[in-house]
Amino acid sequence: VHRAGKSNVEIAWTVAASSVTQFVVERSYDGDFFDNVTTVNFDGSSSYKSKDVGVFPGVIYYRVTAIMSDGTTECSPVETIRIMQHG
Repeated sequence: VHRAGKSNVEIAWTVAASSVTQFVVERSYDGDFFDNVTTVNFDGSSSYKSKDVGVFPGVIYYRVTAIMSDGTTECSPVETIRIMQHG
């Protein structure tokens, strides 16, 4: 997770499992309640990227949830980033 502009964040991850069907990138401003940012379909690649555009300043928590072909899910560890407001 890293800043990709004044109010944009880029999320990148790798995967080794082939039983994934898609990924859900999730964001939280409090670390407890996560909202979906975007869904990325698994295409057989080992690395993926997504951008979160227009985020608010402060601490932001991200995780990626993998949806497996059998319907189960696996969540990545939570990563944090701090966006400072300049003005």
